[in-house]
Amino acid sequence: MNPWTERLSVNRVAVVSASILIAVAAVASFAFAHHLARLAGTPSTIAWLWPIVVGLTVFQIAYCYVMVGTLPYRTGIIRLYFGVLLLSGVAAGVLGNAFNATDPGELSLSAKAIIGAVPPLCLLLMVLNTSIFLSTTKPWLHGADHFSRRATAETPVVDAAGRLLS
Repeated sequence: MNPWTERLSVNRVAVVSASILIAVAAVASFAFAHHLARLAGTPSTIAWLWPIVVGLTVFQIAYCYVMVGTLPYRTGIIRLYFGVLLLSGVAAGVLGNAFNATDPGELSLSAKAIIGAVPPLCLLLMVLNTSIFLSTTKPWLHGADHFSRRATAETPVVDAAGRLLS
């Protein structure tokens, strides 16, 4: 077998196995999150949206974290911001699934309020993260001169996010 074929086979196995793992994990996470949304009193006709909103938010955060890390220039606090969000999202998902696995039967009013607040918070995070990501990866969209190689932290959105996080 030539080296190109061997490499292609290894890459194919890695991609196929990762895809299967992602699909299985997504189904399991969806089942737990759907059940949690139902326990919080979400109508069954829209309870399936709750795990999709949460999953897509965590996916966007992970994507931004990875892509900001591949930039050829320093991103400073922005990569840390996405890293903290990613760890927080994963920790919240693990804790939520662990709580749900205990089969609580009934949720307290405060737990229902927290679960009800998750979709609007996800929406807020998606808009903020998209703006931060675009201003980090395409600073000229926000007034930075592309040719002068100004630091991306000088763009308005990234600068404002940096001030909020510091």
